[in-house]
Amino acid sequence: MLCLRWKWGSILFARLADLIVNFLQLTNLGTEFVYGFLSKPPPICNMEPVFVFSALQVLVFFGSVVSLLYYYGIMQWILKRMAYLMELTLGTTAVESLNACGCVFFGQAEAGVLIRPYLEKQTTSELHAIMASGFSCIAGSLFAAYVSFGACPK
Repeated sequence: MLCLRWKWGSILFARLADLIVNFLQLTNLGTEFVYGFLSKPPPICNMEPVFVFSALQVLVFFGSVVSLLYYYGIMQWILKRMAYLMELTLGTTAVESLNACGCVFFGQAEAGVLIRPYLEKQTTSELHAIMASGFSCIAGSLFAAYVSFGACPK
């Protein structure tokens, strides 16, 4: 809604996308430092970079940063605030909102781990909403991989 109705909302999300792309560009520098020519080969015989040493490193980098934030409790703080905001604005339960927020950062499988203690107490409609939110979003690490392939992040 912010992007569609207000110009400042689209400007905000464009700036956020630029920040994310710049953050993920750090992966290229680290990959070139660690793997050398395997990630960025010299222009000889039209050599392409090795997939494992170029594109997949974004997944490792993003996963490491999220794990570090999770270890220090920063990710839990962010997820709680986002889930509370979604609970107020959308009228969903806290578990559904926490799962939806977790899917953005971790992906569907890892977000399920966040709410595992609460799953057996959920109704069938809440379980359906949890599964639907998991299937409908893309994990941040996979989004980062798509951006590294050249997809437009906006």
